[in-house]
Parts: sequence; C-alpha cells; structure tokens
Amino acid sequence: MDFKKELSIMWKFYLITILDALQLLSGSVFILYLYTIGFSTTSLGIIFALMSVIRIIFEIPTGVVADVFGRKISTIISYIIILFQIIIYYFTQNHLWIIIALLVYSFGFTFKSGASDAWRIDCYLHGGNKKYLNRVISRNTLIYTIAGFLANIFASTILLIFEPIYGFVNSVKFMFLIEIILMILLIIVAFFTSEPYFKKKKIKLYFANSIKESRIMIKESFNEIKINKKLFLIFTASFVFILGSYAAQEGAQIHFTDNNINSSYFGIIYGIGFIFSSLALMFSEKITKKFGIKKLILYSSTILFFIYLLFGFNFGWFLVPILLLMFFFWDLLMNNVSIKLNEIIPPKLRATILSFKGITDVIPTILSQVFLFGLIGTYFSMSYALIFSSFFILASIFFFKKI
Repeated sequence: MDFKKELSIMWKFYLITILDALQLLSGSVFILYLYTIGFSTTSLGIIFALMSVIRIIFEIPTGVVADVFGRKISTIISYIIILFQIIIYYFTQNHLWIIIALLVYSFGFTFKSGASDAWRIDCYLHGGNKKYLNRVISRNTLIYTIAGFLANIFASTILLIFEPIYGFVNSVKFMFLIEIILMILLIIVAFFTSEPYFKKKKIKLYFANSIKESRIMIKESFNEIKINKKLFLIFTASFVFILGSYAAQEGAQIHFTDNNINSSYFGIIYGIGFIFSSLALMFSEKITKKFGIKKLILYSSTILFFIYLLFGFNFGWFLVPILLLMFFFWDLLMNNVSIKLNEIIPPKLRATILSFKGITDVIPTILSQVFLFGLIGTYFSMSYALIFSSFFILASIFFFKKI
C-alpha cells in the first residue's frame, strides 16, 4: 500500500495523535508546578495514588461505553473531561479544585484508554491492508514521539522567554491556555473523524453475554497465572521493578530543582528523553537478536539498578545524562518484557491476562507514590527516596533471572 492510500485513511488519526502529544506541553514541569503552589510530596503521593485507584475502578466500566456506544464516542467523552480539567488548572490555584481536576483527569483518561487505539486500528483495517498494520502503528508511534519532543522543546522556550518577566507559575498557566486551545481543536477533529465499521450493541444483551464470558475468562486466566511459573515470575518481577522505578518518574522534577537545574531546561531534557526512548525502540529488535530476550531483560534491569541508584545522588547537571540513559534502558526493558510476556500467554487468554497485568502494575505504583515519593520524599529528601527505591530494582533482578 502506498503512502497516499495510507494517508487518505489515516490522516485525521495522525492529526489527532499530533494534537494529543502536544498536550504534553506542561508535563515537563507539572509536578514542579504543583510543588511550587504549595503541595507537599506527601500530599501529591496520596493524590497520585487516588488517581491510580480511580483508573482501576473505572477501567472496565468505561470500556463498556466504548464497546456498546463506540470507540469514537468514548474517546471524545475523554477529551471533553480532560478539557474541563485543564480549564480548572488555568483559572485557579485553589488546592481543592486542583485535586478535583486531577481526579477528574484519571476518570476521563479511562474513557480513551484502549478505546482510542482500537478506534484508530479498526478504522485502518476497515479500509486498508492488514499486512501493513505494523507499519501504520509504528508510524503513529513515531508521529507521537516527534510531536512530544516538539511539545517539550516549546515548553522550555516558553519558560526561557516568559519566566524572567512573568514568573514560573504564570508561564505554566500560559501553557495551560495553549493546551485548552489544542484540546478544543482535538475534539473538533475527533468529532469529524468517522467510525464507519461500528454497529451499536443492545446494552442488555451485551451485559448478559459479557458477564458470562468474563467470569469464565477471569477464572481461567487466574489459574494460568498461578500454574505457569514463568508467567508468575514476570508478574512478580514487574511488580517489584515498578515499585522501585516509579518514584524517579514522579520525583525527577523536584530532584532537578534541588540540584539547581533551572526548570526552563526541563522541556529540552524531556524532549531529548523522547529521542532516547525512540532510539531504544528503533534498535530493540537488533539488540534483542544479538543477546536474546532473557539476557537482554537481565542486562537491562541490572544497568537500570545502577542508573536509578546514581540518579538518587546530588550530582547537579550530571543527573541529565543519567536520566537520558534511564529513558533508553527503561523502554528497552519494557519492550522485551512485553515480548516475553506475550510469548508465554496462551492466545485465548491474552486480553484478560494483560488486563490483570495492568491492574497489578498499578498496585506498586500506588505504594511508590505514597511511601517512596510521598513520605520519604517529604520527611527525608527526594534524594533519599530515589536511592532507597533503587534497591527494589535490585530485588527485581532476582525474579527476572528466573524467567
């Protein structure tokens, strides 16, 4: 299939991807923004944990909306809810309203989680050639990466120009204003993007069939996880690894500030991080062929232990290359864990077991948000929190080794 044919089917979806990625504009400084307007790391840890709980609770119910009423409607509902959240950020710094906005975001996100990808892929399969699907998925990922890179660079540009004049908080609010405009455009484009293959289901019949099928699949999947040793080990290793890695994701912006790295450069740093993630995904296949999946998982997790450990120290600007290496090896590890996981899972149980995996990944995230990022970050320092959390990554190597 030539590129013109692909573009005729997918151009609106590619535009949606660009506008969606540009919403990352404030992301490189958002946690620092919350910290600056008075939130402690303890309160942020608890709030982020609540956000994760909301995602677990509403992931399946909102999935019903996508299956019954359509992926397009579900995705647009998500965008409208997220727009409401950004509007709150722009108009107020009141802590209660900010908390409401954060929780609303988590609820809204579940409407597009899975639905937006399914909508895009099914629309392509409806009018395109199945054998080129991987190319379309890869191109969409590349477009998101490039747009995300540009969003982060633009964020740094805004701070470098406006922060000396208007201050950090007002500069971030200007980013929120841009995100509101982009989100409105995103909703308009999504509204005029078709979903020709979809037929609405009768909700009563859908529920009756779904509940019966779900009970059977959940029971079989749970038994598979228990009796399949390698599958159980991947679940355990991932649980421990995420427990150790998540504090750095939440605490990096505060840790950079503690090391006198100006927030104006965060966007550039995270933008380059996108490039390192892309390189990991681009070369993952070649590196995997050379070392094999199991060895590469073991090597990557070992290297990441040392990276996360070093990142916890107060090394000033030397933290930047450490973070970039973290981007590269994290994506390399996660990509190969995903490959190994899908090799082990029986095809008929794949969707249900991956859903279980999603839930079990959220639990260590919550624990890390509350205890490592939140409590240790507040009562000791972010440096202590990051160093302590790295030893969970060391523990995960023991389980990865046995896969």
